[in-house]
Amino acid sequence: MSRACRSLPFAATLKRQVWRSKAGMDLEYFHSGDCVKATLALGSPPRPFSQRPIFVMGEQISESSNGYTVGSSSLAAALANRTPCRTYSFGAPSDQPGSLPRSKLLLSWGLYREIRRHRPDVIVYSPVSPTSLAGLVRTSLLRLLARGARVVLIALNSRSLPNIPRFLRPALRPDLILTGSSSQREAALAWGANAEILTSGVDTSRFHPPTSEEKESLRAKWRVSQRARVILHVGYLRASRNLKALLPLAANPNTHVIIVVNAATDGESKGLKQELVQGGIRVLEGHQPHIEELYRLADCYVFPACAWDEAVLMPLSVLEALATGLPVVTTPFGALPEHFSDEEGVRFASSDREIVEAAQRLIEARPNTRPLAESYSWDASAAKLLNSIWSLKTRRHQLRIGELRLLVVAALWRRIWHYEEVVRSLLWGTRLGYEPTVILERTLIRIDASNHCRPEEPMREGQSDRVGSIRGADHKRSDWISMTARFYGLRTQTAVPAGCASLLRAATRERWPLVGASSGELESWDAEALEAAAAYVRQGGALFLSENTPQSQASLARLGATLGLQLPTCNELQAAGGAAVTFSTECEFAHELAGVRVETTEARFAWGNPRGARVLATVETEGKQESAVVEIGYGAGRLVLNVKGPVDDSPLAKAYGPSGSLSVLPVMMALRREYHDAVWHPPRTLANFTIDDPALRNGPLGLDYNRACAMASEFGFHLSVATIPRDLPLAQTEVVRLLAEHPDLLSACFHGNSHNGYEFYHSQASHFRFRGRSLKEQQRSLSKAVQRATRFAREYGYTIDPVMVFPLGIGPVEILPSLANCGFVATCNAYRIPLGGRLSPDSESGLRPADLEWEGFPLIWRRWINDPRYVFDMFLGRPVIISAHPRNVGRQLLPLAERAAIINRMALTPVQWRSLSGIAKGCYLQRHDPAEGWKVWMMSNEICLENQSPADREYSIFRPMSPPGTFLVSDTQTAAPGESLVTLVPAGESRRVMLASRKPRASG
Repeated sequence: MSRACRSLPFAATLKRQVWRSKAGMDLEYFHSGDCVKATLALGSPPRPFSQRPIFVMGEQISESSNGYTVGSSSLAAALANRTPCRTYSFGAPSDQPGSLPRSKLLLSWGLYREIRRHRPDVIVYSPVSPTSLAGLVRTSLLRLLARGARVVLIALNSRSLPNIPRFLRPALRPDLILTGSSSQREAALAWGANAEILTSGVDTSRFHPPTSEEKESLRAKWRVSQRARVILHVGYLRASRNLKALLPLAANPNTHVIIVVNAATDGESKGLKQELVQGGIRVLEGHQPHIEELYRLADCYVFPACAWDEAVLMPLSVLEALATGLPVVTTPFGALPEHFSDEEGVRFASSDREIVEAAQRLIEARPNTRPLAESYSWDASAAKLLNSIWSLKTRRHQLRIGELRLLVVAALWRRIWHYEEVVRSLLWGTRLGYEPTVILERTLIRIDASNHCRPEEPMREGQSDRVGSIRGADHKRSDWISMTARFYGLRTQTAVPAGCASLLRAATRERWPLVGASSGELESWDAEALEAAAAYVRQGGALFLSENTPQSQASLARLGATLGLQLPTCNELQAAGGAAVTFSTECEFAHELAGVRVETTEARFAWGNPRGARVLATVETEGKQESAVVEIGYGAGRLVLNVKGPVDDSPLAKAYGPSGSLSVLPVMMALRREYHDAVWHPPRTLANFTIDDPALRNGPLGLDYNRACAMASEFGFHLSVATIPRDLPLAQTEVVRLLAEHPDLLSACFHGNSHNGYEFYHSQASHFRFRGRSLKEQQRSLSKAVQRATRFAREYGYTIDPVMVFPLGIGPVEILPSLANCGFVATCNAYRIPLGGRLSPDSESGLRPADLEWEGFPLIWRRWINDPRYVFDMFLGRPVIISAHPRNVGRQLLPLAERAAIINRMALTPVQWRSLSGIAKGCYLQRHDPAEGWKVWMMSNEICLENQSPADREYSIFRPMSPPGTFLVSDTQTAAPGESLVTLVPAGESRRVMLASRKPRASG
């Protein structure tokens, strides 16, 4: 092993390692519980981009009687906790700190003096009418007065920007407009402004759910009946507020309606108040210093406003109610449907009658809405605002001479090898030297995540792992039952038709969950076998009959007569060939593929008239939809009928996917449903987004990392950047600090060394699409990448993930041992077979979380963002890793947000988004063997074994294809080479399990 490889910071070791960076950060590996984790101990709090303060300016910020005032003051206070910040208010009393005289054009000597004295870096301006022409003019004047400071305009209401000529807009638009909804943001972008989304916040420490004793005491204090249903509303006393919609609620018996409004000052408001009071509504006028008490004594909050100009798009009172744990009934106002349309504790109503009905249902259900408000705290809003400001600042970053030189050299280097690849593609474009991964355009997968459900109960322990399979002795086609059963770790008992009666009796006696057979063999079953099948199903078994065709109709009729059922008929489709298969939206059978539609899948048969049958999958041809997989209940069991699919004789790895939608997939779904956790399954769903090539910098050759961090936080995903080690000198301190502070959202990994073409290609290649490179040259490149990463870690205190994403494609088999020697934990690429690798006929490559067939080194598969087959990865339990280049996702990263929403919705359990090294440590499967207990199939060199059950578990861990001389070790046990490791993991805890080897002792 080279010196560079031995000094790699992330090389496998149990010793404590610490590096001190120039930025004052310590990186330390330490034991936390039972798993080794890496954390960053920051020597100092995060520094802002500059020491110049942020100005927050509004109107009447000191007054606490309206939403604008509360929002501006709360946001300013939250900003002050994170960065130097000064607050000013126009028109506030002169004795108040930060007060400025009110002026339509902001012509104030005091304002000019404050700007000259403190030289603000950013001005956050929050007027009452932000998007009016006057508001834009004042914003432009602020930018002129501040001499280059960025001006951010907060516009959280629904008023549109003025329709002025386009040539005048650049003079009036601020550097950034923060809107309250996506529609307002799109309108601002169309207007020509730079816009982001920022919602209102809530003080989660002040507004919190009450205890039962506190609620009783508050009701006594405010003279409210303990048994009454209390409905609350907070807002303005205006007719346009639609407060009369609360009158039907007050008319209900045992219902107490309280509204908190501003003081009635004119005839309209006084008349409205009198009408509300006469209707039985309790009206509290004026400022209530302890308004949080009213929220805590209430049972439901109602927001009936219909006019969008009556409040900000995310009403503050609604967030305060959610923070207190109150269910909310509201009209589809502003941004509320955008954020809470699918939440159980928020109901939307369009009429007075719907408001009454929704309030009654929510009061009876009593859902806890506190979790909905936790992500809308003022601290979170301030963090999001700062991310937007930092993103704005980095886009205006001025390049230094040295930095510009490095950028020019890096850009020229990329163009040089790009032109070389262009020339070689013209000469030998068809000689790739490998089998490319082809995304079939004719295979279109549509996902309906809106109808996707999650199981109500967790996975149960299977009572048996025996599977019966009845096949003909001369059957040449693939036995999907036996193949998938072995794939899931189940024990298979096979029989020919002559011995199927004894197999069925054994299945009934030993309570095997499923027995499968081909319908083509039913004609060989005698009366004894049919009676045994009926007894098996009647007592709770599942009989799976596959490969049904019209020729098997007579055999099905005999079985139906024995069962006393009229089974459906199998018909040949009129337009055989192009079709679409849609799986049931019920997760019980289809699991992660529930609601998935695979188009242009070949299909020839379908069920006709499946009366009384439960349809599990349908096939559609020429607009006509028919049943393909049906289930019929009989006694305590069920009969599952599946038509014949297009795949006859193929290995499982080749048949799995869209082509096996009617052959392999129904069998796998049935086995997962019947055997629960007796099948191999992952403990959790893992996911990751990877973008190739960006340097660790904002701007040219990099990525907008502040936006990426904000998007990952908002939409719930993890983004890994496969960066080129040659570009590490381009890294910016603020980007590295962002990666260090948010390891749950952002990470970086290796992308070759210099990315000069197909950097790790065949060692012996002449006249090929890519230039051949000797093994020694590739090892030198790998050593150079390690040296650069080591130097970078010592300088910045940040360690790049020890996962190699090979440029353009996976490297040769010969380079994999060098990766292991240098401390890499895995490689992740879109090609599952390394160059020069060969698959065995029964290989399961591509079906497991990681492949170990080559040198025992973990190979993790990923898909490009235009490949929709990631849903099949979820079904198998493989990590969902989506990769792209910056040009595929754009500056806004919206494709990642859309894909993350689908993945998070499709998974049956909450998705754990991780870095690539975190995914490598989660590459294992587990199953509960009814006879031998829990088993773990380890597919990485190191895993973090977690016991998420409420009881202690003893695991037997095995790691196949281990390199010679290696063995398994945990925190407490060591296994002999080639043997399994048995370890006890207490409930809710975890254990670190590693593949280790004994190093020879040095002589002397």
